[in-house]
Amino acid sequence: MSKSQPILHLDSASSSHKKTTAHLLPCKIHHTGPVEPTQSFWDPRTSESSSDTKEAYFRGRKLKGKPLALPEGYKGVVAVSSLPDQNGDADVIDLEKDGHGKLEVQAEFDEVVVWGHESLADAAADGYVRSLEEWVGVAGAIHSFDDADSK
Repeated sequence: MSKSQPILHLDSASSSHKKTTAHLLPCKIHHTGPVEPTQSFWDPRTSESSSDTKEAYFRGRKLKGKPLALPEGYKGVVAVSSLPDQNGDADVIDLEKDGHGKLEVQAEFDEVVVWGHESLADAAADGYVRSLEEWVGVAGAIHSFDDADSK
């Protein structure tokens, strides 16, 4: 019986990566590529009214952010494709064509800040917050197993 190849491979060449925070913004940005210093247009700060929320302005609009810590045992990564697609772009992985993908880890994060327009996102109203919270539960359930001997 042959061992199957992984569908997705994360190449973590360096044992220590830059720490960062992932941000989920309520907008679409039609740009893929490097950006020069972002402090001129993105400078989130801890809210004066509550130390567990963030505030920022993006293109003149006030945003409020809710930090969501990843659960114990989970690690988030920022990764880029290290295999070029048919157009020579390293941004796209075609799993149907190649059957696998290889990503190079650029940074790690342990929290995601979910931003809302002038209000905090919550699980009841925000699909992204709910998805993050529910995904962890589903992932835990499918990767766990019952010990047959304990029954």
